[in-house]
Amino acid sequence: MLPPFLDKYFWDTDPKKLDVKKNEPYIVERILEYGDQDAAQWMMRTYGRETVIKVLRQSRALSVKSASFWSFLLRIPKSSIVCLSKQFRMRSRAIWSR
Repeated sequence: MLPPFLDKYFWDTDPKKLDVKKNEPYIVERILEYGDQDAAQWMMRTYGRETVIKVLRQSRALSVKSASFWSFLLRIPKSSIVCLSKQFRMRSRAIWSR
């Protein structure tokens, strides 16, 4: 179960039903996108740097702004992050412009 101070990041689901292990990618994505310093510290303690980096690299849900911030902070090349790739951004833009 998540600590209550993280409930505000899961407005579209019941935070009490989230399993810290089973819902790992979803929880990490939300904290990467919306979390504050306390949430980020909890995330790093709970999941560890390698797991956070793995989610960051594979996520298709992060904004360019958040992905760029975490890329810089964790010293991860932007080229290794899916949502920052030119191909992904062009495909996403094409879907919304139809």
